Amino acid sequence: MTSTRSVGRCGTLRSVLHSSARPMTSSGGVHGPIPEVPVCLDGADSADITFGVRTAVDGQVELAISGQLPCPPTNDMQSGLVTVQNRTMTRRFVQVDVFGESPFLGNPLAVVLDADGIDDLAMATIARWTNLSETTFVLSPTAAAADYRVRIWTPSGELAFAGHPTLGTCGVWQSRGGVPKQHDLTVQECSAGLIRVRNEGDRLAFAAPPLVRSGPVAPDVVDDVVDAMNLDPADVEDAQWVDNGPGWVALLLRSADAVRAARPLRAPGMVGLVGLESHGSSIDVEVRAFFPKDGMVAEDPVTGSLNASLGQWLISSGRLSSPYVAGQGSALGRAGRVYVSQDDEGQIWVAGTVRSLIEGTIES
Repeated sequence: MTSTRSVGRCGTLRSVLHSSARPMTSSGGVHGPIPEVPVCLDGADSADITFGVRTAVDGQVELAISGQLPCPPTNDMQSGLVTVQNRTMTRRFVQVDVFGESPFLGNPLAVVLDADGIDDLAMATIARWTNLSETTFVLSPTAAAADYRVRIWTPSGELAFAGHPTLGTCGVWQSRGGVPKQHDLTVQECSAGLIRVRNEGDRLAFAAPPLVRSGPVAPDVVDDVVDAMNLDPADVEDAQWVDNGPGWVALLLRSADAVRAARPLRAPGMVGLVGLESHGSSIDVEVRAFFPKDGMVAEDPVTGSLNASLGQWLISSGRLSSPYVAGQGSALGRAGRVYVSQDDEGQIWVAGTVRSLIEGTIES
């Protein structure tokens, strides 16, 4: 974490890092107010930096950094930009494969545990660095009913909810010592609210969130999506809004083969394609998910949120019965398997495997 302050040709530097890490002590700790130290920026060629650690009454740790900093002689006022590298923490890091039929065939996810104290800028930076579709950060819950809190980041920003990060984060939390308040039911807190995750043997399942938009799609929108997906209009049997947050619009194609054959030209938004598989297959439907990225069309390997909303549509319309298995990712060389079911109360559950493939620590 870096604290940066711009000062003039002469100025004062004072930096305090607040952390929610467990309390530390230091024999050289700073107690009481941290004095402001003059910083000479007029040709100084030496540094005299002082670090101090103190524990506040509320148990938070403050790392104080003060002192004189070197600055090359210059007449450029902008050269007075001083950068101080604050002390980081070592946190547990796990990369998992979610929804894969076997290792390395699902959707990868990076999970940073013990993430209390990481600020938004650091989270965004880490998510860009991992360059995965999502990176999650596990924090202490703020809701009494929650077992943990998660923040979900893509390389371009934060999401309120996503399916495979929900299952992957829960799997990591449980396997690294997390014990839910309720037997076989974990409650995840995220920006979208409280999400229930239940254990189903060697799989985890999340309760599909309610749709925020459903119903038929306007003909002009359907035409645009068909054109963007480079589809034969005769292959499209139905279209439906299946939006549970990201903005999904779905096209039901005449077959799973038609879904696999799609070669999109562009992505007008969040588009899902689904087609029923022939009898005798190990899966019931084939699913593909497309979205715009950097001005181009991108495809997601396996998508929990889309499969959740497709399940609500396909089961309620009678096209599929519960439970069923969706395959996704074959066009990308993956073999995702999503297990969709409906309970007696009408709740749709979306299940998949979570496998830890990389484990270590990250400095943040």
